[in-house]
Amino acid sequence: MKSGVALGREKKYAESAAELRKAIELIPDNGPLWYNLGMSLYNGGESDAARRAWQKTVELRPDYADAWYMLGMLDAKEGRSAEAIAAYAKSSELKPQDGEAQAALVIECLKLARRKYEQLQQSDPARAKKLAGEFPGNASPALGSGKHPLADTEIPGTGKTFDELLEIFKRTPFQRVQPKGRQ
Repeated sequence: MKSGVALGREKKYAESAAELRKAIELIPDNGPLWYNLGMSLYNGGESDAARRAWQKTVELRPDYADAWYMLGMLDAKEGRSAEAIAAYAKSSELKPQDGEAQAALVIECLKLARRKYEQLQQSDPARAKKLAGEFPGNASPALGSGKHPLADTEIPGTGKTFDELLEIFKRTPFQRVQPKGRQ
């Protein structure tokens, strides 16, 4: 395993994947081996094979947050929002202090909400306008009744309501990442 991971760090992804496959033949039920194989395959441009490796990872180790995150990332890139949200939610649940997973979950929820809102604008402009009035100029809902109308709405694939996800997002410590070369 170590040589496969080391080869991956050296950006020798095909060689890394070959070494990791050899290790998997010896220890087929090792989740981290499958995860690292997925990383080498993904970085080598083999997204479909990477997905299969990460699916095997979470089959063996349902608590492997990083594999759930990577599955969410692939789903998001492929425009499968509900699946991405479910995977990011699982990753966030397993690693609640992972600001990157929390942010990815919120971003994917917002992208889905935007697409649904645009569809609503086409199908029912009056209702879309009324909904837009709930968010005057920013992301703060009008709280006339004390609670936003979507507060108890379950977000698909998460098992959590809008308010529960909002609370998770509020508790997540975010750190600004300094771009390389600008220390």
